[in-house]
Amino acid sequence: SACLITKTDTNPFFVKMKEGAEAKAAELGITLKSYAGKVDGDHDSQVAAVESCVADGAKGILIAASDTKAIVGPLAQAREARKPTEEEIRLATPR
Repeated sequence: SACLITKTDTNPFFVKMKEGAEAKAAELGITLKSYAGKVDGDHDSQVAAVESCVADGAKGILIAASDTKAIVGPLAQAREARKPTEEEIRLATPR
């Protein structure tokens, strides 16, 4: 399984992102769990979503972070909980 965590589930951009992720996940036979902040900037909900994804054993986490600095710790903990592949590291590394 994989998780998609967006800033909100009402912004049209993130609605389309979720639709595209769901379509690709279905095509690949991957279970996709989606999470979103209650409002833009809802960092606490995103942290809780990361923790849920780890607890559920998700193989990957796709995130549009509300607070890119504050999410580093929770994502590092998620990474430690499941060592990522080289491809996952490459895709997650900011350019």
